[in-house]
Amino acid sequence: LSLRGVNATIAGGHASGLQALAYGTDLVAGGRARALLAGGVEELGVESYIGFCRAGVMCGTNGRPGHVPVPFDTMRTGFALSEAAAFVILEPHDDARRRDAAIGATLAGHASLTDPDAIERGCCGRVVIADAIRAALSQAGIAASRVDAVSAAANGSYGADEEEAAALADV
Repeated sequence: LSLRGVNATIAGGHASGLQALAYGTDLVAGGRARALLAGGVEELGVESYIGFCRAGVMCGTNGRPGHVPVPFDTMRTGFALSEAAAFVILEPHDDARRRDAAIGATLAGHASLTDPDAIERGCCGRVVIADAIRAALSQAGIAASRVDAVSAAANGSYGADEEEAAALADV
């Protein structure tokens, strides 16, 4: 693709793609690049599949009846694995307007926090999730009521969906 400039790989588990967007946004905002291609890829591998089955977090592997990988649904029984890839061009708003680009979204703020109890609990807790949301909103300088869409992790997992839904409701 003849791309030049910053070239980085973010290894952040489930959040790698989102962290790549945040990192790219910071680089563009800081003047380190005029435009960047950022995103993420997730490949379904046999090792991951077996690991998630053994951990009992996938539908049909945790003793809960049914196969309901529906995020936030009270009947959810775990999650289903898949593959995906998504990339976007990050650039200053004025540059996109000058070239008459279709602007799909504005990344106005982001935050990343660590929950020291997540491994013991099996998922990130609602307080940490809510704090991360509030930090991103603060950085963006906007009220929660102005948010048009939320990209929730919501993968159908039993405990994590509950924690995330509670954090979203709290914010």
